[in-house]
Amino acid sequence: QRAVARMMNRALAGAWDLWTDQVVRIKKLRQLMGKTVQRWKNVIVGRCFSKLYVELVSTRKAKKAAKMWLHRYLAMGWRSWLFAAAQNKRLRLVAAKVVARWKNGLLSSVWTKWDSSVAETKRL
Repeated sequence: QRAVARMMNRALAGAWDLWTDQVVRIKKLRQLMGKTVQRWKNVIVGRCFSKLYVELVSTRKAKKAAKMWLHRYLAMGWRSWLFAAAQNKRLRLVAAKVVARWKNGLLSSVWTKWDSSVAETKRL
């Protein structure tokens, strides 16, 4: 009976050792699998962030370009308005000079006629 009990204990101990070895092996495999899956996830997430960053940069560039185009046309309109305002001011000054010369010409001719009339009246 002792021999049978020893054989049974030896078989039970071998089964126990086998079972504990399998548990340790399974835990290591799960840990390795977890690390591998985590690496895959990190690679995928890294790619996603890279793509997101590229999209973000291109969106910012597109917004900047749109603002530049908008401001470009706004600036062109502003410059043309300033040019037109300066042109109108210049034309008003030129017109004022022309009218002044015309008035001076009329006054000059009237003055000359009056002066000659006075001179003729004095001669008589």
